[in-house]
Amino acid sequence: HPTNVNSLESMRAQRNIALKLEEGDTKALEQAIKEYQEIPISPRDKNGAPKTLTVREETENMLYSLGNIYDDLPRVYKNYDASLTKHSAQNSGDYDHRTLQLQTRLGAWGSSGDKDGNGNVTAETTLEAIALHTQKALEKYINNLDKIPALSRWKEDFKQKLTTLTPLADEISTLRQNAKDTASGSANFSPQDLSREFDRLSKELADLRSGLNAKEFEKALSDQAKSDTSKNDTESLNLLRRFRTFGFGFGKIEYRETAEEYNRIVEALIPEYKGEPKDRVQILTKILTEQKESPAEYLAKNIDRIINDGAGKKYSGSDVMPIAYHTIKRMQLARDFGDVIKDNVLAECGKLEFGDKNRKPTIEETTNQGVANILEAQFLQRAVQERIGEKSKRATLGIIPLFEETETMKNIGNVMRAAYRNPAYKTHLELLQGDANKPIQQVMIAHSDNARRAGSQAARAYI
Repeated sequence: HPTNVNSLESMRAQRNIALKLEEGDTKALEQAIKEYQEIPISPRDKNGAPKTLTVREETENMLYSLGNIYDDLPRVYKNYDASLTKHSAQNSGDYDHRTLQLQTRLGAWGSSGDKDGNGNVTAETTLEAIALHTQKALEKYINNLDKIPALSRWKEDFKQKLTTLTPLADEISTLRQNAKDTASGSANFSPQDLSREFDRLSKELADLRSGLNAKEFEKALSDQAKSDTSKNDTESLNLLRRFRTFGFGFGKIEYRETAEEYNRIVEALIPEYKGEPKDRVQILTKILTEQKESPAEYLAKNIDRIINDGAGKKYSGSDVMPIAYHTIKRMQLARDFGDVIKDNVLAECGKLEFGDKNRKPTIEETTNQGVANILEAQFLQRAVQERIGEKSKRATLGIIPLFEETETMKNIGNVMRAAYRNPAYKTHLELLQGDANKPIQQVMIAHSDNARRAGSQAARAYI
């Protein structure tokens, strides 16, 4: 989560304490503690003043934490191996360590995923995060392959990919800075140039990643693990287990956006998208289930306006085009990097406010608002659908409603029941069902936010 604001230096020093403690060297431990005490816990600028982490620094923090899990994963497996070996011995069996595969998925909001309330998260920072995740995966695998001479072909292939990726990642960082400077007024890149450069670099990164064959690499690791003389603790077995956990994305990036922002974008794309929540549900259900005019066609009518008025601009509560531009580009990334971008969390799902502060929404209004929010996310995923020959390609993210308001917390069952029964959303769930690596439906409940708004006792009661 990006709200971990500790400095990377302090986290490294803290981990070093744990490592020295485990080694049992008292002198080394005392030195590690001393070094930790001398490092500021919060991030500091070059003058020593506290600073806010940039999105890139948040991503680097995430990769550091994921990297620790990567390094320690063989020890996690070792605990299972010990228990299963003992169990097999007690039952006259012979446990083969190579057969164990923990179904573990690791994800992070902090790698430019959490746009909810963070105006620094953009399409460019998200593209950069994908490049950094890919870079970290290749670096880790190259390092481990050094100890497996039989798989030197893979090491050389990954080194070549990394050589290509490094300058590409630098170009992406330059684009991110150019877009930021244009938004602040210190540079003047045209919206069309920023959009074209984004699409070019995104395609180059996708092309590079398409050359990383996950199935073949996993098979090579599995075959090597089987051929090793020791079946219990080999470098190839450890790397196989790591790859099955981290893949070439080095963990997943999970989008998080306020449901209200998606609502604003859909309103800008669909002129008739007005009225009460139940009317909006009907409009989107019709668009998503009928062939008359697809979400992609609605986007095609507006894409020039979105680019011209949205690229290189700051987010604004009065102008929807900047958030529309970055949302569409981020959905394109979800479409083209489906093995890295994991899910789409809708913060404040079902929240409904009125001009009259004393008016509370009815159960029906909250239910329809929640379903409308879910369908808006589905619409935006469908909007970036593109045809490639006879086939089409689209974003297929799990849509995860995050309930935070007291009124919606009391009505989660009704919202989800209505969503499951909606014919448009049914098709989305069926699409997800075809991917064995994705849960079909997740729901998030924001206990901490609810505790701040309603008090801890009420928040517990709502859960």
